[in-house]
Amino acid sequence: ETFAGKPACQKLMAHYWGTWGAPWDFWRRYLAAYLGYCALIDAQIGRLRVALERAGEWENTLFIYSADHGDMMGRHQLTDKGPYMYDDIYRIPLIARGPGMARGGNDDIVYLHDLYDTALAASGAPPDPKSDGRSLAGAGGPPREAVFGEFDCQILTHPQRMIRTPARKFVWNAGDISELYDLERDPDEMTNRAQDPAYAGDKRILAERLLEHLRRTSDPLARILEAVRHGL
Repeated sequence: ETFAGKPACQKLMAHYWGTWGAPWDFWRRYLAAYLGYCALIDAQIGRLRVALERAGEWENTLFIYSADHGDMMGRHQLTDKGPYMYDDIYRIPLIARGPGMARGGNDDIVYLHDLYDTALAASGAPPDPKSDGRSLAGAGGPPREAVFGEFDCQILTHPQRMIRTPARKFVWNAGDISELYDLERDPDEMTNRAQDPAYAGDKRILAERLLEHLRRTSDPLARILEAVRHGL
């Protein structure tokens, strides 16, 4: 990653964390610590499963494993989370098994707040009419065509809004250049296509859909995106 054609804050954050140009020995220790944490968590989950099996409750238990965000883990010369909307942060682990859950995985796009509706459905409680999530158990309707994300500040103030579909990701950086990634041809999100004429149609459609979402959610940045969207 050279950050060519990327928002300036990404390289600034690499300098902040001290990861810009870091040698492999640095990342080897970093990755080893991460794998150690994963092994620790896995062992504790194993203890929990054994206890549930001994109690005869494993088959009656809805088990959900997830996280609040990911970690860059050296990808794009970055670490932790921050003002960058790569899948390394936003596409987080999610494993759910138990009553009403289909076996095998799928690639549907879901939100963390869908887990609330999933827990309600699994417990037999009525749906919450105020929730805009959907249960992952049973028939939850057709897969979402897109999901949205937002970020405002962590170390650097850098308002961002995102729309992600299975094939594309568009990130509007309110104070910098926009980002557009072709997730089919470039799943590692290395090349920003926001200024590529071949992707102009995709960018226009995604920007309009993002603006509709900002209006619907009363996002204070909606008026700014509305004013600049034709010049992105």
